[in-house]
Amino acid sequence: MLVRIRARLASLLPAGLVLYAGVLAWRPLDEADVFFHLTLGRAVLRHGARMVPEPTAFTDFTDPAVAAEWGWSVLSYAVQRLGGFSALSLLGVLLSMAAAFTLLRLVRGYANAEQRFIQVFVALLVICAVQARVAVRPQLLLLVGLPVYLLLTRSYARAPLPQRLRLGLGLVAGVVVWAQFHGSFVLAPAIFVIQVARRPSAAERATLRVDGLILLLLLMAMGTSAYGPDIAHFIGSHAAGDAPRFVAEMAATTWPMLDPAASPFVAAYWLLLLTGAAGIVIARSLFWRELLLSALGGALLATANRFVSEAAILAVPLAARASTVIAAHLQPIAGVAQQRVVVGLLTALGTGLLWSTASSMHELRWPVGRLGLGVGAFPTQAPGVLTGLPAGTAVFTDYPSSAPLGFLVDGRLRTFVDGRTPLYFDDTDFAVEREMLRDGQAMRNGLARYHARAAVVRRDSQACVELARLWPVALVEPLYTTFVADAPPRPLTTIRPCGPRYVETESCAHPSLLGADIAVVRASGAPELAHFLRIESVLRCGGDARSALGALAALAPSARAYGHAFGRVRAQALMQASRFDEAAELMIELLRSGDDGAVNLLRTSTAGGMPLGLVARVLMAYVKEKSDDTDVGVRAVLADVCARIGDVECARFNAARVAVRGRRSEALQWIAQHHPSARVRNDARRWLELLSASPAP
Repeated sequence: MLVRIRARLASLLPAGLVLYAGVLAWRPLDEADVFFHLTLGRAVLRHGARMVPEPTAFTDFTDPAVAAEWGWSVLSYAVQRLGGFSALSLLGVLLSMAAAFTLLRLVRGYANAEQRFIQVFVALLVICAVQARVAVRPQLLLLVGLPVYLLLTRSYARAPLPQRLRLGLGLVAGVVVWAQFHGSFVLAPAIFVIQVARRPSAAERATLRVDGLILLLLLMAMGTSAYGPDIAHFIGSHAAGDAPRFVAEMAATTWPMLDPAASPFVAAYWLLLLTGAAGIVIARSLFWRELLLSALGGALLATANRFVSEAAILAVPLAARASTVIAAHLQPIAGVAQQRVVVGLLTALGTGLLWSTASSMHELRWPVGRLGLGVGAFPTQAPGVLTGLPAGTAVFTDYPSSAPLGFLVDGRLRTFVDGRTPLYFDDTDFAVEREMLRDGQAMRNGLARYHARAAVVRRDSQACVELARLWPVALVEPLYTTFVADAPPRPLTTIRPCGPRYVETESCAHPSLLGADIAVVRASGAPELAHFLRIESVLRCGGDARSALGALAALAPSARAYGHAFGRVRAQALMQASRFDEAAELMIELLRSGDDGAVNLLRTSTAGGMPLGLVARVLMAYVKEKSDDTDVGVRAVLADVCARIGDVECARFNAARVAVRGRRSEALQWIAQHHPSARVRNDARRWLELLSASPAP
């Protein structure tokens, strides 16, 4: 019975894993780098070359642009032209499923064919590990191609001499193609050497000569990339210098990043290594070839955290071979009951990892279920309000807005540094942009230096605040705001350009202006945002909260575009509808997600009816998240609330910390009178005496 169940599971699970990978990839495009590849693909087709005149950046950037991954750029641009962004999104789904399929084949190639359940478990681990890099970018082709290359080099190493040359030439041709699509082609010679290396014998001289010839041809094939012979620059630009430290996925890996409890992708990678180590111990053999492949992956991961996928794939041969050894070792010494326990544990572990991976992807990416562009993810309406600017005008853009705007305006306007850092924009270019984004004077100096007459930046940035002091607001989008130095025909005056709120209470004093501003947003091509602004204005200006809640529910699929603003507006609507339990839970959720400002919702008039116990829960959640960095005023309020609900220890803990900061609180007086401990009451009185003798802060 157990054997039949395992056989059925083993036959169904591979298809399930491929489907799982496709479902997780079925989501909107949400990475700005998609756009610079589209831009370069368009430029390559226009100029018929891999080195093209810089298509989008400020005119001061006079160096030609090298389309290092031009094959992918042309492919993605062609797909987008034929079927729009939905087709491009669908390409990501298909390639993700293809990657899962080739990973399954890789595991099968190294594991015993009879141990199908163990094969599926190892495949599950690597499929979970690579999800961190599943995005519509060239690395998708790597996830498909690297397993294939590992299998082909293994077949080559086992092939007799008559077939060896033919297979080797096929490998060389494959690397030539690989070099046009993704920079990981530099791994090809190292993997080849590991796969074919062995102690030579006199009888194998002819075979060794073929191996040497193929290795030489592989090295020459590396020179066919867009960088030609300058491979060292290509490799070094990803690991050396200042810029990679400030690009999240290029940052050097640290030990906290390798914490398996913090990331299911890392946990899956560690489980692959643990499986390999267990197999080595049981077999009392090093599996040195597979171990070297795994070490190559570890060396990659040590240079940058984004290489966890490559490291996981290169660990598969070791884990798959080890899993066969483990299964063979356990089979004769374990009875049916023990086998059931092992199958149950592996099933539970695999299910938990699949769920954890899906949850992490939901948090990191846009929700599954839609194709095309994420609604509000990019400044797609900005080109419409910038059409009146003269051709060649410099538009200051931050890192995530540069590539989308550059592609959409097709070089008619010029943008700043984008995701081609540091391959095109060097350390200094990126550092200058960062200085402008964080300092007002640097912003003004940079705008003057580059003669910028407009700007598109994230709403949640300091740059947005600085620009709001300089230029009129031309357009507000869910995540971005567009500014124009010369006042646009209809500047927005009642919608906040920066921060998590779009509409303030002060805007209610000018209903006609507010309505006109919302109409501008709607006319720009953003009806969902206009609808959200209308809902927020209704709540700010005292409208019907119940109808607002219904409207917000309809907008929920696009909630990610509005960041924390959506949650705050919904929490306010819940409070206005006297649904205080739900409002408190939502505020706590916002605080846990990093929205410290959500605690300020308790200051609004709509929070007046919230039971004190719920208020205390929200404040405690804030204090838990901020810990010693908690605002002293918030801690004072929490102390008073705790005193009013009779929580003596909460009141004492927070009132004492407020007192030592020189702040009075009503809770301190209450503690001095009501705390059951005489020592605590006396301590509170001493603090009251000290604070009474001290001048008020």
